Amino acid sequence: MPLYPNYQVVGGLTDTIIHPGFATQLMPVGLPNFGGVVTNPFEASDQGLPEPEPLFISIVQPPSQTEDGHTTKLEPGQRFIVPPGVHVWVDAPSKGHQFASYFYSSSIAVKGSATPVPGNFPPSGVTGLTKVIPSYLYQEYSDDDDLQAFVDSQNAMQQNYVDTFNALNLPIYTNPLIAGPLLDWVAQGIYGYKRPWVYAERGFVLGALNTWGPNQLVPIDRLVKQQPKGVVIADDDFYKRCLTWHYMKGDGKYFNVRWLKRRIKRFLIGVNGSSPPIDTTEDISITFGPRYGCTIRFPLINRKAIGGALPNRFGPNGTIGGSPDGASRWSRGQPPTLNYIYTSFVTYERPDYINQFSEAIAAGVLELPFQFNFNVVIG
Repeated sequence: MPLYPNYQVVGGLTDTIIHPGFATQLMPVGLPNFGGVVTNPFEASDQGLPEPEPLFISIVQPPSQTEDGHTTKLEPGQRFIVPPGVHVWVDAPSKGHQFASYFYSSSIAVKGSATPVPGNFPPSGVTGLTKVIPSYLYQEYSDDDDLQAFVDSQNAMQQNYVDTFNALNLPIYTNPLIAGPLLDWVAQGIYGYKRPWVYAERGFVLGALNTWGPNQLVPIDRLVKQQPKGVVIADDDFYKRCLTWHYMKGDGKYFNVRWLKRRIKRFLIGVNGSSPPIDTTEDISITFGPRYGCTIRFPLINRKAIGGALPNRFGPNGTIGGSPDGASRWSRGQPPTLNYIYTSFVTYERPDYINQFSEAIAAGVLELPFQFNFNVVIG
């Protein structure tokens, strides 16, 4: 049954059959009805009768005391789901037959209504057992101080176990108390994810244009590929960020550029695998190229041309384009010089964890679509 954000749970107009053979209406006229439930109790004592009996219900017209095309017979213990937007009538063979009913309405309160109270979800504290049921001595031993001390010690130890596990809250691996071998045990036992490793020294290619000086160590038109050297086991912070990368469900299940950017941003700023609010991802650039290449670039400066005097670019004699210097030159009768250009730029803050992210992509420890070849560029 659908729930509505502004609903109230309201009781039916009555919970007792007063005049058998005369149908009783349960839903108030004019009250918005989003559906409800009518239940015929199982026990005779709950029905208020010597013996349990059926209840008859109809949403079309007043029911008869027999099951037909518009009347439904509710045996003891059964319930009827009332669809939205209908009226409800009930009847029973005996006077005093008691039953239960409630409906979802809007903001109109009637007798028996219950107003929902805002809750706290997800809960911030412990939702399970916080206190153990203490053990105790039989009465004939209650005057023995030694036995009483033993029982008190046992109760204290049991309570300590409960408090310890509540404080750890094992599934929440972002808890600072979950670290070291305990983090490995939790991550592998609950999430099935082993601690990753990264290269101590990444592989690289020398000889391509702008990667090495001419005729220095690498002959011209030649490439030298340096393989990765050694591995380093990830620390707890790195391990927890990888866990959040793999198991965070807040971005949905479908891969797209927005999904990827938000995951990257969360990995960079989410200390110990936390999930802080992400308000912008403009400092992350995603470019798809030929041969299934995907470049993840972190620009540190974003520069844009806003005016100047370049042929076939800014019009005859140049334009100001919002430049303060250009405006002053025009006011002094000095138009922009040919081939002169005005630019503006925005500086982005360099993320602290950007190198570790690049190492994680290179080592393949972050789950990404296997069809693409991912490369990270900084700057």
